[in-house]
Amino acid sequence: MEMNSPQESTQTQEQVPPPTHTRIDKKNFLILLGGFLILGITIAWFLSTTLLKTDLFLEQEHSQNQNSNQDTKSPQVTQTTKVSGSEVTASVALQIIESAIKNDKDLSRYLVTTPAPGRFWWISDDNWSINVENAERVVVSIPVPEEDMSLYSESPFLFPPKAKEFQFLVSQMMSQMGYVLDTRNSSEDTSDTKYYDYLQAFTNGDNYCVSETNADIATYEDTGSRMMKRLQVSCVTKEQFKKAYDEQLPFLKGLSKRDAIISNITVKD
Repeated sequence: MEMNSPQESTQTQEQVPPPTHTRIDKKNFLILLGGFLILGITIAWFLSTTLLKTDLFLEQEHSQNQNSNQDTKSPQVTQTTKVSGSEVTASVALQIIESAIKNDKDLSRYLVTTPAPGRFWWISDDNWSINVENAERVVVSIPVPEEDMSLYSESPFLFPPKAKEFQFLVSQMMSQMGYVLDTRNSSEDTSDTKYYDYLQAFTNGDNYCVSETNADIATYEDTGSRMMKRLQVSCVTKEQFKKAYDEQLPFLKGLSKRDAIISNITVKD
């Protein structure tokens, strides 16, 4: 019996190479991860910077538009010395003026000053004339048309229509703000000259305000050579008035004159 040799009985098998895998070691992985993080941070910074610049641009554009609108609609404002005193009364005077201008667009063409120190005159409940210095005051100057100049030369107390409209608006605003008319310190009508200027006085218990229309016309330093009819609103607090009252009353009683005006009191040791 023939026997096959081991070489002949062994079947030839094809050898398959093992699968190959791309291997990333730990060092390369960390480098790759760091690169992605830096890229992400860079993109985030770029986007945030772009959005911030866009917001600033839009905000500036909005501010410029608002300023442009104010230039065409708001009154001309003359910067003056900041008032020492109550911020409340300053805001009252300004609010009255701004409300009047808002209701009458023509007033925006007239010169309006910011609150500035001024003299405030008020008759007390016991009929003493009290002068409060450094009161909050806002002024409106209404130009007198050339064709009306001759009328004022004949009657300096003439009231232009715009001044009447302004006084009406001021009275309306004061009423809406809770103020009531104080008849003792007010003129009866535009023909009443007992206070020379036309006065309308208001109080709410905490503040005193007077709307005053100058009886005559004049030129002023801040209005050039043109003749103006000047209107103003001035206010003081109850505390300001009481302080002036307490300081001036001894002098008024010493003079025995209830209508005297005391000002610039200086006490020397």
